[in-house]
Amino acid sequence: MFEYNMLRNLIVLAGLVSTALHAGPPLICHPFEIGSAHSLPWGTSTAGGWDNPDASYDLHRLQADTLALLNPQTAVLARMETIRRAAIYGVQDAAVMKSLLSSLQGRTGKSTALALFDYGYMLATLKQIEWRYKQDLSDGVDGYTLVKKALAIEANPEMHFAAAIIASSAPVRPAERNEHLQLARAASSDRTLAQNVSNLFKD
Repeated sequence: MFEYNMLRNLIVLAGLVSTALHAGPPLICHPFEIGSAHSLPWGTSTAGGWDNPDASYDLHRLQADTLALLNPQTAVLARMETIRRAAIYGVQDAAVMKSLLSSLQGRTGKSTALALFDYGYMLATLKQIEWRYKQDLSDGVDGYTLVKKALAIEANPEMHFAAAIIASSAPVRPAERNEHLQLARAASSDRTLAQNVSNLFKD
């Protein structure tokens, strides 16, 4: 009952934040289009919807596999989908997720845009699935702040798309959301990004 109420509140909140954003915790409930890019193994059944992990996947590989996928050559959209899947897999064993989160935090020591983005985006994603973990793994660190730091280093339109989604969630940041969304949409030649923006934002 507790889990149901938490999910219901998140869905209601998402709807209240902005009618332009589809309902449901967006970093979790909306798979991202990544084309032919690689991500973590995922279920093939369409019945699972957003929560469709591969039942045969060895959870002990989650940390190594996720870190390997989040390499410098991986596009931001693929990083977003990989982090989404990792957060869902991590529900099965919070200790595994804590270890992965610690590794992502350790990568930020070099202050590269991708390292800051990965850690910040994971924190924001975990915040939206906290009702499944039944604990706050963020240790009080704001994921959105880290994503903005990443953008200060590299003004990547896919990162702006990610930031727009986070800014559309609680706490509400409408001005930042609109700015990020505008900058993401400015990359009109990126068809995959445009499709993802269209999938999530109605306006």
